[in-house]
Amino acid sequence: MKAQIFEFCGYDVHKKMIEVAWLDITGQVFLHGSFENSPEGNQRLWEECLRLGTTKVAMESTSIYWRAVYKSCPKIITAMVFNSATIKLKTRPKTDVKDAMWIARCLRAGFISPSNIELGKATEIKELCRLRNSIVEEITRKKNGIHKILDEYQRKPSTFSSSLNTHLALHVLTVLAQGGTIKDLKENCHTTRLKNSVRKKQEALKTFLSPPLPSEARLTLELALRGLLERAQACSKIDSQLAQKLKEPSIQESLGILNSIHGISGVSALHLLFEIGRIDRFPSKRQIVSWAGLCPRIYSSGGKTSRGHITKRGNVHVRRILFQAARASLRVKANPLKAWYQRLAARKPGRVALVALARKLLVIIYTLLKTRQTFLCAPLKTEVRVHSTAKKIVRGLTSEPIAPLLTVLVNWLDTPRQFRDSLSGVFDSMYKEVRQKRGVYS
Repeated sequence: MKAQIFEFCGYDVHKKMIEVAWLDITGQVFLHGSFENSPEGNQRLWEECLRLGTTKVAMESTSIYWRAVYKSCPKIITAMVFNSATIKLKTRPKTDVKDAMWIARCLRAGFISPSNIELGKATEIKELCRLRNSIVEEITRKKNGIHKILDEYQRKPSTFSSSLNTHLALHVLTVLAQGGTIKDLKENCHTTRLKNSVRKKQEALKTFLSPPLPSEARLTLELALRGLLERAQACSKIDSQLAQKLKEPSIQESLGILNSIHGISGVSALHLLFEIGRIDRFPSKRQIVSWAGLCPRIYSSGGKTSRGHITKRGNVHVRRILFQAARASLRVKANPLKAWYQRLAARKPGRVALVALARKLLVIIYTLLKTRQTFLCAPLKTEVRVHSTAKKIVRGLTSEPIAPLLTVLVNWLDTPRQFRDSLSGVFDSMYKEVRQKRGVYS
């Protein structure tokens, strides 16, 4: 008797278990089973797939649990990872076995659109950039907590500093956390510039430091400052690792192209480059805009078509970077897109105009990476700048009142400079090569 072949297979992956459903080529016969999500369980699962003659496998991108299963896939089997929201099963009651069967049916019908999976170096850099972004968000939350404490006791740092990132503001906060006075602040000024700033704003600082905060508030403020230091150290470690990975010429050239666009530079360009991945996988600009979730929803019925808000179905990290880049580009005076945004903002709400500018930036990025040209023929930038907040925080907090907090951060200050120096040589050589092609150098 001829053995039956189950060509299609659907995985419902969870942290501990994997529910599997096999479907034959006719779509009528099902088999299902449960396997442990472990190295041994993955091996038994793939052996069973090979025994049943499975050639195509589809699995949901559930957190990070699918990665080990995907990496252990044999080469003769085509494994696909997809977003579960694209083929959501709405029948009740919902079970894991039904989900696996539904995935197998959709795979056989051709409804599954596989996600772009790039393992290895690309995934490492992308995860580092995402981790760095989460740390920067934690720094922002810590600073918001400091503002909350100061507002509760009606202390206004704006009377002597423009923000909490300045050397003076952070130095004053360390003295305030220790219950010090203006005299303690003067004694712990170790630079001429800081001494001059304290002398010029002595009255405002005296009002800010007196009376001392209660012990509970001082403890909260000191813990917040400690958290800022720890996260600044984490940013520096990530930056040093990113600097070691930027050695391929194709990556450096693409980074230079992105850095030529107003509002995009440094780690944002690196993160955006690896989130997009291979640009040739998008046949048109509409495809990449749809993938990023920046295209409007379409409602069509009875011959009438209306457009709604953006879909937000794509890569959330790309949308966040583009939105931040759109806001940053508006602060550049020589940016030609600023006039376009102002004309649109005159007849549309501000956030709608910003989203439109983010979409326009994505189309520009797609075009430049396709044609391998810089924005408006600008020269390639020779320096990738690190996020300046971490550097300012450590500079401002390296003072005597909180010296015990700095015992693990002795070597931090040299890291940003090492990061810039390691990249500047690469971009210098690339810049000269491009200039030679344009006939600037003989």
